Amino acid sequence: HRPAGSVLYLSSFALLPEYRGHGIGKKLFTQSVDWFSSHNEEVKTALLLVNEAWKGALHIYKKNGFSELRRIEDFFTEDGAKTAGIVMTKAL
Repeated sequence: HRPAGSVLYLSSFALLPEYRGHGIGKKLFTQSVDWFSSHNEEVKTALLLVNEAWKGALHIYKKNGFSELRRIEDFFTEDGAKTAGIVMTKAL
């Protein structure tokens, strides 16, 4: 962690199941990234790690301009199966 760093690492972003599917996650995520990037001129890049099985999250991230940087195979365990972690990035 570097308070004056240029990379914003997004971690543990989630909604309770009863709030999913209504566009709330998309709006909250978009506004959060916009706020952080506009309130810190040093931040140039956003970076996150997501489970490939989390299709809703992947959709939100891609719609917000994040692209896949790399995959880490067998990073997560989802319902007993190993799944890849996808490192995603976006220039701010």
